[in-house]
Amino acid sequence: MPPTAGPEATINKSVWSFLASVLILGFLGPLSLDVGSIPITLQSLVVFSIALILRPREFFVCISAYLLLGAAGVKVFAGYTAGFEKLLGPTSGFLWGFLFVGTLLSWIHQHYPLYFNHLLICAFGAHVLLLFMGFSVLAIQSPEADTQSLVVNLLPGLLIKTLCVALIVRGISLIQSRTIAS
Repeated sequence: MPPTAGPEATINKSVWSFLASVLILGFLGPLSLDVGSIPITLQSLVVFSIALILRPREFFVCISAYLLLGAAGVKVFAGYTAGFEKLLGPTSGFLWGFLFVGTLLSWIHQHYPLYFNHLLICAFGAHVLLLFMGFSVLAIQSPEADTQSLVVNLLPGLLIKTLCVALIVRGISLIQSRTIAS
C-alpha cells in the first residue's frame, strides 16, 4: 500500500497554500494592465483563481487576511493603495464582494465538479455578481458616478479575466492530477 499523508501533511499543505495565496494576491492583485483601451485589473482574476483552488474556509481566511493587511496600510489593493477607508469607501463593495463571491465560488467548486465550461460559467457569474455588489455600493456612495459606462468599459476585461481564471485553474488541476498519478 502506498503511504498516505497524515493530518500533519494536510495542515502543512494548507498553511503553505494560504501563505502563497496571500503573497500572490498581495503582489499581483494590485496590478493593472491596459490592453488597448481595455483596462484589466488583476484583482478579481487572482481572487477568483485562488477561490477555485482553495477550500472555502481557507479562502475565507485568505481574503480576510488580505482585507486586514490592506486596512492596516499594506498597499495590496488595486493600484497599490491601502487604508481602512477603502473598506468603507465608494469601491468597498468590490472588496467585500471578494469575500462573499469568492467564498461562494470556492464552495461551489468543492461541492460540484467543474469542467472547463463550468469554470467559465462560474468565473463569469462570479464577475457579474462582483460587479453588481461593487457598483451597488458605488452608486449609493457616489451617485454622480456614471456606472453604466463604467460597466460597459469593464466588460471586455471581465471576459478576458474570466477566460484566464478558467485556464489557470484548469492548468493547475491538470498539473496536480499528473503529480498525484506519478
